[in-house]
Amino acid sequence: MNTLSSSLLSFFVEVNAYPTLVVDQRLSLLIMNRDAQEAFRMKGGKPPRPGIPLEDILPGESCEVVRAVVCQSTKLGEEEVERNIAVDVTGKRFPVAIVPVMVVTKHGTAPGRAFIISLKMEGRRAKDQQATKLASLGEFAAGIAHELNTPLANISLIAENLLDDVKDEAVKKELRKILTQVEFSAKTVQEILAFARKDNPSFELVDLRKVVNESIEKLRLERKWRLKFEAPGDLPKVKADPFQLQEVFINIIRNAKEAMKDGGDIDVRILVSTDWVDVSITDTGEGIPEENLEKISQPFFTTKPHGQGVGLGLPICQRIVSNHKGEIMIKSKVGTGTTFTVRLPRGERI
Repeated sequence: MNTLSSSLLSFFVEVNAYPTLVVDQRLSLLIMNRDAQEAFRMKGGKPPRPGIPLEDILPGESCEVVRAVVCQSTKLGEEEVERNIAVDVTGKRFPVAIVPVMVVTKHGTAPGRAFIISLKMEGRRAKDQQATKLASLGEFAAGIAHELNTPLANISLIAENLLDDVKDEAVKKELRKILTQVEFSAKTVQEILAFARKDNPSFELVDLRKVVNESIEKLRLERKWRLKFEAPGDLPKVKADPFQLQEVFINIIRNAKEAMKDGGDIDVRILVSTDWVDVSITDTGEGIPEENLEKISQPFFTTKPHGQGVGLGLPICQRIVSNHKGEIMIKSKVGTGTTFTVRLPRGERI
């Protein structure tokens, strides 16, 4: 189940293209975005206030549908639950997605379970809202990066200097924990920036063999991960942004490595067809459960433990490949491994 800080949850809800609200296990309202305030305006034109019960917002029948999903999730203790149901809002019916999350407050109290409820309204309006929000998000994320990068760099420098000076192994262990958390925080800031920015690929004809090789070299895999790379000798070039493709391959190979904590095999192959060039990356890890295959490309969905990922890597990869007029295909079997295939059009076809 996703574990988010309360601030990150608020951030995610506000940038959602659809009317979105969050309730606790008792179905009391926690937060909602501006679109939800408009959709659920109460008598007198006032938006619902935090703390009111969901039954004051939704019609009785619809509220009971949501309650049933929430109760089932709590009872079964499922890692991830996402259901599409119909909810009556102002006389119309919309599919609704309900996703459970664990929320950690800034005061460090124990995580509490909450439920994100999004009205999946289709059409141009939602798309236009998403584009507008992502533009604002880019400015917001740039401000975050500016404010956080300097203190994070200072914390890292101080911890590294102390690590060189202290002799006590217990203290060194704690300093290494600080460095790990700083590295994760810096990576999270960069992922939010990458997710928010508008990609402007700089296309050129590139040799995919070279791009993949450079991606592998940057990862500096330890020996316990055995990587094999095969590509045909007559490999056609593709029209692409080599730096953005490196970001894609590095992310997927890193995920393959993390799926095999104790080591394993990573098989990278390039295959050529009439219209496409495929780069497949196969690991021998634990595999992805079938119920998660459709979710792993969603922003902020992650199966990693809290503090090891925020679920933005693959959505960024999906967007980059889509901008290259390609696609990412995923096949996985629990206990056997996973194959990610990045399909790109041959150079003359983009």
